[in-house]
Amino acid sequence: MKSSVGSSFLFTALLMRVFCLETISAEPPRVARNPESCTSNTGAPGVCVRIRDCASLHDYVANRPIMGIGAMLSSVCSFGFFKVMVCCPLELPKDENTPLLPPHCGHSAGLHNRIVGGNDAALNAWPWMAAIAFRFGNDSGDFIFSCGGTLVSSRHVVTAAHCLEYEEVSYQVRLGAHDLENTDDGSHPIDVIVESYVVHPEYNNTSKENDIAILRLDRDVEFTKAIHPICLPIEKNLRNRDFVGTYPFVAGWGATSYEGEESDVLQEVQVPVVSNEQCKKDYAAKRVVIDERVLCAGWPNGGKDACQGDSGGPLMWPKQTTYYLIGVVSTGSKCATAQFPGIYSRVTHFLNFIISNMK
Repeated sequence: MKSSVGSSFLFTALLMRVFCLETISAEPPRVARNPESCTSNTGAPGVCVRIRDCASLHDYVANRPIMGIGAMLSSVCSFGFFKVMVCCPLELPKDENTPLLPPHCGHSAGLHNRIVGGNDAALNAWPWMAAIAFRFGNDSGDFIFSCGGTLVSSRHVVTAAHCLEYEEVSYQVRLGAHDLENTDDGSHPIDVIVESYVVHPEYNNTSKENDIAILRLDRDVEFTKAIHPICLPIEKNLRNRDFVGTYPFVAGWGATSYEGEESDVLQEVQVPVVSNEQCKKDYAAKRVVIDERVLCAGWPNGGKDACQGDSGGPLMWPKQTTYYLIGVVSTGSKCATAQFPGIYSRVTHFLNFIISNMK
């Protein structure tokens, strides 16, 4: 009995030691690997990630260590040399007092390589990707895919305002999709009607200023490995960050070349964020507003960028294995053109608009 108690104490002490090391680790951000699926101690589907990459459990242990260590013990899914992996739930708890911002977000189940000059994304690589489609009036025909968007809660999708300029149309969102023309590809997509939407009140359809909008779905969607929200950069240190010099990802079903045909299969590419000062110089001869409301990203020599059909889609920045929405595809010069980076609505600038309309 003493041996059992002693072993349990030592294991608990070791877990706390590892937790402290994980918390203070200065290891640089890295691109998400392929986390394994698991079932959390509450029975919800989850992914097996390092404790520092599961924000809800990490914060619980940090703020309530005595109770938190028990929760961490029951959540361990893998244990290695000074590395604890826990089952981080994907499903939003069913609680009337749960805030609309999901506590578990930003976990990708795919490996990410290098939309123009890029590759097909892996299945379930970007579970927050939304394909937005429209249908005119009372037309009983098929919905037409036109833009991308990003799931940020069980009921809300962020997209570009210019994606919602059609009048007298109804909108639908496809979630969990990989190949828009082939649903037998191993994915299990769902189509959800858009109940309502809010375009930024100061959106300018000529200059594309304040090019952001939020959709409200007509029902809550269940989170799975294939359908899962991205994180919003609400932490103070992220709100104040310009992300210059980082290499976020863009994904979408847009054209793979300027004025080319759109891709049926989800595409992905990694692009560097450039300073707004450099972006202003690049667009000096064009009537484009570059200020604190936008973020610019693209390769100096072109070749890799987001194209027409990617409008409204996400620019996604990885912090360890958690992804954050930092930009919404807005505009640019043609597509993947040398010296003309893509222009994105800067999400940190529009957080108040987004959160205040998540009702």
